[in-house]
Amino acid sequence: MRVLHIIPLAFNYFNDIARVAFKMAEGLEEAGVNVDIITLQYTKPTREQQAQVAEAAPSREYKYVEQQPVERVVESVKEEDFQLVHLHCPFFGAGNDWLRFKKENPEFPLVVTYHRDFALTDFFSLYVKMYNRYYAPRFFSVADVVTSLNFESFYHTLGYKYLKNKEKFISLLPNTETHLKVGTTDTTQGRGAMQLLENKENFVSATETLLGIYGKLIEGYRLV
Repeated sequence: MRVLHIIPLAFNYFNDIARVAFKMAEGLEEAGVNVDIITLQYTKPTREQQAQVAEAAPSREYKYVEQQPVERVVESVKEEDFQLVHLHCPFFGAGNDWLRFKKENPEFPLVVTYHRDFALTDFFSLYVKMYNRYYAPRFFSVADVVTSLNFESFYHTLGYKYLKNKEKFISLLPNTETHLKVGTTDTTQGRGAMQLLENKENFVSATETLLGIYGKLIEGYRLV
């Protein structure tokens, strides 16, 4: 099984999301999935970002290289025999390219994980927030499955409002405590998500849930 994870890592807005996404990828790799990752970023990663990725996914060597143009990456998805694309939201960059790819290839499986609402931290972040208010509902509309760590936290985000067809939603950790407020706009709550996944039982459970989702979608099964 070969899947492509698209992880946001632009301008330090998504560091907590990237840590969780790399942690998920680590679990999938350990389970035998061939996971390729592209990071949506516009500058070289800071030492802090590299350290966070190394902590979350110690077996994955994270080296920044000048990435191919997004158009080329999108074109290569089917050429390189990827079987599924997994997008982590909120994000910034290449939204139109990936959205067009899914619309032109509706049978190609797309999983979207919504981590939290986007937090306003400076003037430019207002633009990024509006970017996600535009693209997130559209990706939710075309996605085959939308996930979050648990439903209760997802329910309190804009993601819940964006997702019109609630039958697409699958919780990765349906029985976890939600007092950590995973999914709020406060980026420090990304630590809550990492705390959940650092629990071995939770980590294995979330990985197994993703494996089940991937397998069903690749086989052609659709929730709706």
